[in-house]
Amino acid sequence: MHKHLLDYFQKQHQHLEHYLALCFEAPDSEVVHELRVSIKRIRAIFMFTEQLTGNENFDADVYFKPLRTLFRMAGRIRDVQVQQKLVADYANTLNSAFDLYLEHLDMLEKRSISRFFRDIEQDKVQNNLASMHYIIKNTMSLLMKDDIKTRAFQLLTSQCDELRMKLVNIPDNQELHQMRTIIKQMRYILSVIRKSNPVATGFPVSLACLSDAEVLLGKWHDRIVGAALLSDFRKKKLKDYKPEMENYKLLNTTLDVDQRIFRAQLRKSLGKSLTTPVQTK
Repeated sequence: MHKHLLDYFQKQHQHLEHYLALCFEAPDSEVVHELRVSIKRIRAIFMFTEQLTGNENFDADVYFKPLRTLFRMAGRIRDVQVQQKLVADYANTLNSAFDLYLEHLDMLEKRSISRFFRDIEQDKVQNNLASMHYIIKNTMSLLMKDDIKTRAFQLLTSQCDELRMKLVNIPDNQELHQMRTIIKQMRYILSVIRKSNPVATGFPVSLACLSDAEVLLGKWHDRIVGAALLSDFRKKKLKDYKPEMENYKLLNTTLDVDQRIFRAQLRKSLGKSLTTPVQTK
């Protein structure tokens, strides 16, 4: 188990360095996405390590701090790039023009990329990663194999309980964001456990369920971000421009309807999965 956890961390370490280098060459949407995925997986390992060792011995937030700025700045680029594609797709399905908004998003993308180049130091990120790898390796070496497995099951079970509690009432946007983070962490941890022991049984939730929930939450999140960016655009850019105003009212309504649909689908799918025993071979 130690080996698989460290191998997983090393793999994400290498992925992050690779995609960071690519970002400084051409930060297209897929490159930025993969960079952020690697950071999320590293954070999941930190959270798991904190659960294994206790907060007094390993504070995940403290060790993740050097990557937080990189994650947020890459996130600003990613949010705009996702909206560019989403709005272009809506333009086709709604048969409406959103040219001014797409120009605005293009400007936001250029601005966020410029800030990324200005504020992120590639060498500093690499040095921080090397230090993190050393810390994780030394911390993991103190743990017994059975302890890792037992506490992994405990963590997944407690996170399932937390998700159930949030689903009792209709979760608001903040709670859904929290659920999205939890589900990503659960999926990454469960993936590592599966690689360590493919025939392990008794998990409180399936990997397929987590993947499905993550997809729905991703679609919901994209519409929430889209509504916020569109609202800001309409306030600042459309004060004196009438021809496309009705189009943006339609886009805003569509974003709102779609996020509600994905929210409902998530509650139904995840609620059922969390109350159905996981089938194992």
